[in-house]
Order: sequence, then C-alpha cells, then structure tokens
Amino acid sequence: RLEAFFLQAFGEYDLFFAGAQGARLIFGVAPVDKRLTVYVYRDKEQFKTHAKPPTEWAAGFYSGAAHASYFHQLDGRVSMEVLQHELTHQILAEFSAGQGPCWLIEGAAVYLDKAEFRDGILTLGGPLENREVAEYRANLRAGGKEHSFRAMLGFVSDKEWDGGDVAGNYRGAGALVAFLIHFDGGRYRGDFLDLLRDAYNEGSGSVEDYLGLSVDSLDFLMNRFYRECVLK
Repeated sequence: RLEAFFLQAFGEYDLFFAGAQGARLIFGVAPVDKRLTVYVYRDKEQFKTHAKPPTEWAAGFYSGAAHASYFHQLDGRVSMEVLQHELTHQILAEFSAGQGPCWLIEGAAVYLDKAEFRDGILTLGGPLENREVAEYRANLRAGGKEHSFRAMLGFVSDKEWDGGDVAGNYRGAGALVAFLIHFDGGRYRGDFLDLLRDAYNEGSGSVEDYLGLSVDSLDFLMNRFYRECVLK
C-alpha cells in the first residue's frame, strides 16, 4: 500500500515536484533513486520504547531529523490514514530542501491521508469525502466555531500547533487546503502548489502574493465556501 501511495502521490501534488525531477516523479515513468525509510512496530509498547514518539497519542510520526517514519500496529494492522498522512509529510520533506509552516504541511497531509485505491487508481473524491473537512463544514453550518482562514495562518510552529484544540487545528488545516484546491473549479490549485513547493524550499512569500487576494478576501470566501456552496 505504501509503495502504491508513494508512486501516485507525486501526481496529486504535481507542481510541487515539477522543478526537481519532473515527469519521472509526477508520472512514475522511471525508477526513483531516493528510498524512504519506514519502521513498523508490532504494538504500541514496542513503538513507544524504540521509536520514542513526540506525543503520547501518536500512532505514527515522521522525523525529519532521522529521515524516517515510525508506526505501530493495532490488532495486527496499521491505520492506512496514519500511514498516508505521515508518508505525505515524508515525501514532501525528503524531495525538497526544508519544511513549511504547520498549517500548510499538516493541511497538505490531511488532504491526502483519506485517499483510497479504486481500480488501482489513487482516488481522493470531493472535499466531503475527507472526514476532517466534512466535520469542519458540518460544524460551521450547525452554528459551531471553527478556525477561519486568517486564524489558521497563525499556526506556524509546532508549539503553536500542539497548543489548544489539536483536532480543530487538523480540521481547519484540511479545510483550508481543500478550499484552495477546489474553490472556483480549482482556479487556485496551481497557486497553492507553488506556495507549498516554495515553503518547503524555504523561499515562499505571503499567501496574498501567491493567490492574488487579501487575507480578508480569502477568509470571507472560505467561510462562504463551507457555509453556502453545494459540495460533494
């Protein structure tokens, strides 16, 4: 499953890799020289003892310092969602020079971690097929409070990300990325991927520079996108 996800994930974020190894990565037409290291432990106890996860609740994590991902089995299985989330972190980091702000890297991972294979093709479906995004929209429509576009931009460091409502942070990050990819028929997808690529390569400007809209406008449009637009 990891090999299949690895081969097809490049196509989902094609412009991120366009300047590196180009079509070799995006279309998987030739072997990739780089190998990714992944450790899978038989249970949580072994995982905690040997992998030393950053948080008590972690079911898996990617370590940029070790250039490896770590997971544990539960009842003989590893969560596909966790595997794909952390492997997205690993792919983006290992095929770039650095790492971006938390809202961006976590949103990019949430966007891909629910992917399923249908007839051998990695399939994401619409925004509402992603659990975090669907919950974000449902909560807003029910009158609940979720992180706005502007609020999400404040989650830059690990310390900021891990403080407060972490589940809400994941919902907000996933919703923000899904909004940028799907809004107005995908009009801003390329701009988002340019931002993602440059952030990981330590050269990005402001969100406004990439999208050509003010944060206030993006905040308004994202709120409207989830409150009023018909999504599938």
